[in-house]
Amino acid sequence: MVGTIVSPSDIEVYDRDGAVCLRGALDARWVAALEAGFEANLSAPSEKASIFHADGAAFVGLDDAEKRSRYTGRADLSAPRFVGDLDRWRDIPEFRAFLLESPVAEIAGRLMGAKKANLFLQEILFKEAGAETPTPWHQDMPFFPMEGAQT
Repeated sequence: MVGTIVSPSDIEVYDRDGAVCLRGALDARWVAALEAGFEANLSAPSEKASIFHADGAAFVGLDDAEKRSRYTGRADLSAPRFVGDLDRWRDIPEFRAFLLESPVAEIAGRLMGAKKANLFLQEILFKEAGAETPTPWHQDMPFFPMEGAQT
């Protein structure tokens, strides 16, 4: 099935640009699973979460009761947010199913010309409409313990 989703020209685009748009690669079941996973994650961010509000309030690492209390005690949690969180596939079933049962690993492997794809890190970055917090530029490769063209 993935062979029909990923064409040789898609692989060429991926090799050249580092990304490719594969419209229709995921059926409605997987899109719904991702939506449900995001909703679960946003309603209960982990202790690793970074949350930035449009009003300038920032909460990085809700890893203790005081920080979590200050976050959940805010007057306006409905203000647009920019949220990042890590490795929630371990405790959010929809993320786990998406990563382990959907065709995404096979698609990634085909695009990279790899025989297998390993899950190293799962991160969400979610910026709500109206969130004016700038998205910080960064690059992860210098501190990731891997190298090569298939990363």
